[in-house]
Amino acid sequence: MQQLITWWFLNDVMKEEVAQQAGVPRYARSSARKAHRNGYRQRSLKTRFGELLLQNPQLRESPFETKVFEWYSRTEKALVNAIIESYL
Repeated sequence: MQQLITWWFLNDVMKEEVAQQAGVPRYARSSARKAHRNGYRQRSLKTRFGELLLQNPQLRESPFETKVFEWYSRTEKALVNAIIESYL
């Protein structure tokens, strides 16, 4: 159960981050758009509860940057930091 909640929470955080970076929410049309979405890539994150396969959003015009896990650092430390930052 803990793993499912963590998986859902982290995917939801990345959806919000991609909406901020693109400048508009999903399916919205606006002249303020900075980038277009380009699907998802699976990325793994290792935790003490097991390995999570997260859906990492992609953008066409620029690379998607997330605070959920650092570049090539898919460890529990990044997971704990992302959850702490979201509460602050």
